[in-house]
Amino acid sequence: MTGWERRVARPATVAGAATALLLLGALGPVEAADRIPIADVFEITIPVDDGRGVAHYEGAIHGAYRTDDATVLYWSLRAAKDSGADLRTVFEHEDVDLVGGVLADPRSLDVLLPLRDDAGCLCTEADDLDPSQDPYTFQVMYTAFPRIPADTTAIDVDVDGRGTIVAGVPVSNILPAGQQRDRASVVLGRGWPAVPSEERVEQVAVRDPLDLVGRAGAGDGSVTTEGTGADRLVRFDADVLFAFDRSDLSAQAQQVLESAIAEIEAAGELGRIEVVGHTDGQGTAEHNQTLSVARARTVADAMRAALGEDLHVDVEGRGWDEPIATNDTEEGRAKNRRVTISYETAGGDR
Repeated sequence: MTGWERRVARPATVAGAATALLLLGALGPVEAADRIPIADVFEITIPVDDGRGVAHYEGAIHGAYRTDDATVLYWSLRAAKDSGADLRTVFEHEDVDLVGGVLADPRSLDVLLPLRDDAGCLCTEADDLDPSQDPYTFQVMYTAFPRIPADTTAIDVDVDGRGTIVAGVPVSNILPAGQQRDRASVVLGRGWPAVPSEERVEQVAVRDPLDLVGRAGAGDGSVTTEGTGADRLVRFDADVLFAFDRSDLSAQAQQVLESAIAEIEAAGELGRIEVVGHTDGQGTAEHNQTLSVARARTVADAMRAALGEDLHVDVEGRGWDEPIATNDTEEGRAKNRRVTISYETAGGDR
């Protein structure tokens, strides 16, 4: 689970609001109003067909619930109508870790991991999906975490292990209304997966939390600065700033970018500034070129907002044309997805 290490995705936007309406539309009015809590909605997009296509998924976080021994998070997911892939695809995708961690204490930055043993996690897995349902039906899932302290009232949830964060999910001591069903996935509106028994929780190990101190900014290598004197370049891993196939900044990505911009401003009076976007080798050349330009423009807009609207910034996208690593591995592709800011202070020669 590396979501907070790499990037924090946007909060629910207009598309997210549409997902909420779809969720409510899948329910009767009594169920929607009285039985189905929705803390927030989210979307997941993954590459499929060896990067030649993408699949879209829509979901919701319903809430976190303390039991005597654990904390159970209820969430739901379905394939979008244009997805072209089933639910098992996202469960088994190598780059996705569905609901792989929760941030329960922002002061310590400890991320709690799902309870698990050699047999697997206390959670809904691919084999638990109801095969009788089409992939466009919302199915409610669960993931069990260590018991969250009594004074914690809300948590942040990494829903895909790639940084799609749903923040401020309420924690309750009372399970949601509706039948507890003896299965790990339930069609939305027909009850909830049963919480793990005390005996089952006792059989699993509590894993050490991930410590995120120092990982949100340049300390994790996601933001690097090259050059000395008047001519410098700042490189951002695109995964820190943007969700997959997106060009809009998240709230935390904005903070990371603003921190770097502050360092640029402190370097002295600025001369020429150039922002360049780069992508990996997935998809088509045309799409990657458009995406790289859009991401560079987003960063340039953030610089103007911080340093003044009259700031002159050259913006360019180079698509997949200038890789700095192989596109044959996920690690290499992640390095290739980047945005650079090159700048000189007054009097510097480029």
